[in-house]
Amino acid sequence: GQTDTEEYHLLSAMATKHGADDNNEHDEEDKDGGGPASSEGSVRPSIHIQMIRHAESANNQVYRDARRLFGGGTPRFDLRGWEAYVDEHRSDDPGLSGVGVEQAEKLAAYLVDDLAGRASSPVRIVTSPMRRTLETIRPTLERLGDLHREAQGQGQTSTSTSSSPAAAAAAASTSAP
Repeated sequence: GQTDTEEYHLLSAMATKHGADDNNEHDEEDKDGGGPASSEGSVRPSIHIQMIRHAESANNQVYRDARRLFGGGTPRFDLRGWEAYVDEHRSDDPGLSGVGVEQAEKLAAYLVDDLAGRASSPVRIVTSPMRRTLETIRPTLERLGDLHREAQGQGQTSTSTSSSPAAAAAAASTSAP
């Protein structure tokens, strides 16, 4: 078995090798040596990688509140009050702020349409086990799970997900490097 890091490097190499450019240096010559082999009618292996940063964390809200409460950016700025507030309210593993929840929903709307329209399956989602990343991808997993269950009910195959969003999030979090 490959480590996640080895797999990432392999995927990166594949993405580079099998890009959309039909005239790149990796194309084979045709049999009579007259130029690049024709790709018309053939299927080229490809991979699609999307890297997404987590939505806004609750810590961002803590910093905004501290700035407002303690005069950040003004002559009356209270550094000690600001630091005490941030130390008391900041989390090492924060969830999402209200803004972050909205961002996660918008991400899900985009990703579900984008992923459902792809020919390749299954879709693999790899995420950090940090709470903010799991909360960012959860709406997407829930919607993909709904699509998968609908397709199963119609006897079709669809984007592959775990049987429940929680199981999918747990599986995704254990795949992180």
